[in-house]
Amino acid sequence: MERVRVGIIGTSGWADLMYFNNLKGRPDVELVGVSGRNPRTLAETAGRHGVAATYTDYRQLIAEGGLDAVVIAAPDDQHLEMTLAAIDKGLHVLCEKPLANNAGDARRMLEAAGRRGVKHMVMFTWRWQPHNQFIKTMIDEGTLGRVYRAQFSFIGGFARDMVYQWRQDPARANGVLGDLGSHMVDLMRWYFGEIASVSADLGTSIPREGIAGHEAGSGNDSAHLALRLASGARGIVDVSVVSAAADTLMRQIVHIEAEKATVELEHTFFGERAGVSIRLLGTGGEPIQNLEVPAGYYGSSDPKNFLDIYGKEPAGPLAFIAALRENRQPDPGFDAGVKVQEVVDAALLSDRERRWVDLR
Repeated sequence: MERVRVGIIGTSGWADLMYFNNLKGRPDVELVGVSGRNPRTLAETAGRHGVAATYTDYRQLIAEGGLDAVVIAAPDDQHLEMTLAAIDKGLHVLCEKPLANNAGDARRMLEAAGRRGVKHMVMFTWRWQPHNQFIKTMIDEGTLGRVYRAQFSFIGGFARDMVYQWRQDPARANGVLGDLGSHMVDLMRWYFGEIASVSADLGTSIPREGIAGHEAGSGNDSAHLALRLASGARGIVDVSVVSAAADTLMRQIVHIEAEKATVELEHTFFGERAGVSIRLLGTGGEPIQNLEVPAGYYGSSDPKNFLDIYGKEPAGPLAFIAALRENRQPDPGFDAGVKVQEVVDAALLSDRERRWVDLR
């Protein structure tokens, strides 16, 4: 496949930033069409990115667009039907995370892709970050030795506003657990292997009842998961969207305690303190080491712009395109999305029943 003909479903700011910006104008990609429900936003998005064909009904884009692949950047509750429609047409699919709102639906998507023989990928964005790739290499090469305990935190404040947010609508999504939590669960699995059992405490700090659209209630806006891994290690996932964030927008924090050392990573997205810091704490009383991510992990991207790698290297949407052109299955595929959703489902059950939940 020399040139991949792509349609994008979704016109959000994230679709703009991650998909349109990074796929347009490339010799190996033709942005054929875009679908969105709001005609004005749809026209503005298409005009801004030079996409000729617009559709207010995604089914029309899938049926008439002449596509090889589709990017699904729509709210979580729409992933299942959109993905199945695209697969039925024989299209390869890149779907935003979480793959679905429950593991049963996620498995349907994976099984449908397998039956139809199409390529599939779920957008777990942070796997491709150079600092995460660097630490993954350290773990895989045994630099840290046996891992005892790890904590992954993703902290933001974008749900403090008292307005309708579909991510906080229980009828459409699984709150911050499904949103930011799915990313951290994926990193935990990717770093250390399968998760065996879950104990979760989900909180709603800002009730949304009374806000138009939130008739179904208020989704969780903080989540704390205790995890037992199949390796014997213990894990913690801690996420929030109601933490005052000043000018940072969001932060990710990783703490890994292991046999030979402890690693502390902090990624501040924006603001005065923006950037990545990695510290290595040894076991013998030696000074803390500040680690730099080797330049090779950035490729041609700008180390000072954490989003640049998605437009310069085979990361995120460009990893999907590269896999299609090389006729191989992208990674992470829908199977990773299923595994993460199993953990999310277990966390929801654990919180409801106040108990540990074992995974299959």
